Amino acid sequence: MNRLLLRPAIEADIQAIAVVQASAYWSNFNELEPGSHDHPGYKELAFAAAKSDAQTDWPNATVAELDGKLVGVCYLEFNPALLSGLWVLPELHGKGIGTHLIAEALERFKRRGEALVTIEVHPLNPAAHLYQRFGFELSKTTTRRSNGLGRDLPLWVMTRKI
Repeated sequence: MNRLLLRPAIEADIQAIAVVQASAYWSNFNELEPGSHDHPGYKELAFAAAKSDAQTDWPNATVAELDGKLVGVCYLEFNPALLSGLWVLPELHGKGIGTHLIAEALERFKRRGEALVTIEVHPLNPAAHLYQRFGFELSKTTTRRSNGLGRDLPLWVMTRKI
């Protein structure tokens, strides 16, 4: 891998963060929820949601740059500790970028004195295996309403002690 840099997000990153999130989301979502790509207007809603997330959540985000290009983002929430989003450009999946972002997130939580970190993930998302490698364990299953698809989607709630 070329030169990877992790750094706190800045406001000027918002557009690039939104592109990374939307691209990563769209790249595998039809495999997780068959037919989602055919749902009228869903792609536009997904991209609008990514932009909204980036505009709201960038202050607590860490971004990954590869040779100066923003290629990944990890959103954190505090009180309680939640790794609320992990996104890497699809063409770079499996290259270790997500691994570096999760390790950095866990360090940030540790420095803040957090005892437990939670993440929610679709049960068919390959990232669930990455979270398990970091010691996240399934604590419960739940659903969340997808306004774009008009139905509930399954979620695993995974936790890890710090």
